[in-house]
Amino acid sequence: MKIKKIKSGLIVGVVLVWGVTYVLFNSLPSFSNEPGFAVSSVFKCVLERDKEVRHLNSYFYNENSFELESAATYYSGFTSDTVKEKIIIKGELLKNYENGDLFKLVIKLPELKGYFFNNNLYDDPGYLIEDRVIFYFYVTTDKIYRVSPYIYDAQKNQIYKGLNNELLLIHLLSTDQAIVANSKIVCQNEEMHTIDEYGRIINIALENEKVKYERREYNQSSGELHFHEEFVWERDKGLVSYGSAYRVEAEILYLNAIEQI
Repeated sequence: MKIKKIKSGLIVGVVLVWGVTYVLFNSLPSFSNEPGFAVSSVFKCVLERDKEVRHLNSYFYNENSFELESAATYYSGFTSDTVKEKIIIKGELLKNYENGDLFKLVIKLPELKGYFFNNNLYDDPGYLIEDRVIFYFYVTTDKIYRVSPYIYDAQKNQIYKGLNNELLLIHLLSTDQAIVANSKIVCQNEEMHTIDEYGRIINIALENEKVKYERREYNQSSGELHFHEEFVWERDKGLVSYGSAYRVEAEILYLNAIEQI
C-alpha cells in the first residue's frame, strides 16, 4: 500500500510540473504568457521560503518587506489633469541569488484601485500602466540594477512577460549572470556617461551621499525628447526621489521626499 501511495504521489507531482511548464511556455502567446491564478497560488510558496536580505548595499533597504511614503505628482487618465497627493510604495524581497537579492517595488496609486466613470469600472489608470509603477531591482553589495521584466528567448525567438509574474521571471532569470544581462545599472559608486546605438543617454552622477541616475531617449527623426527617467538614491536612506515622463512633461510621474515608514 505504501509503495502504491508513493507511486501515485510521484505521478501527480510529474503531471503537475508538466502542466505548469506547459502553461508557462506553450499554451499562451508571446508577451502575455501569465500562468493562471490557481497555478500561481500553488507555487507562490517557492518565492517565500528561506529568504533573508543578504546584500550589504547602503543605498537600498535591508528588510524582507517594507513600505515607503512619498509626495506624488502624476497625470490622471480619468480627470485629464495633474494630481498631487501622498502615496505608498510597497517593497518585498523576492529571491536570494548567489551574489545579490531581487526585490519588487510597487507604487500604489489610488487610480490602480479602480474608478467608476460613466458606469464603467476601470482597473488601471489611462496612462500610468503597470510598466510605470512596478519595478524590479537586483541589488548587490556595490550596485543596484533595474531588471527588465521582458525576457527574450533566443531559441524560441519569443519575448516572455515577467511583469507581475515573478514565478516566470525568476525561472527565466535563474542565475546572477542571467539577471544582470537583462538589467541596467541605476546606482553605483562610479560616475558613468553612455550613449547607445539608439541615441539613449544614460548618466550616473555622484553628489555627496547621493547617486543620481538619469536616462533620456530622443526621437531619432525629430531629435525631440521622447522619454526621460530619473532615480536619486541616498546612502542609508534608499530611494529618495523618482521621476519619469514622456515628451515635454506628458504622462508625468514624480515622487519626491520618499521616506521609509
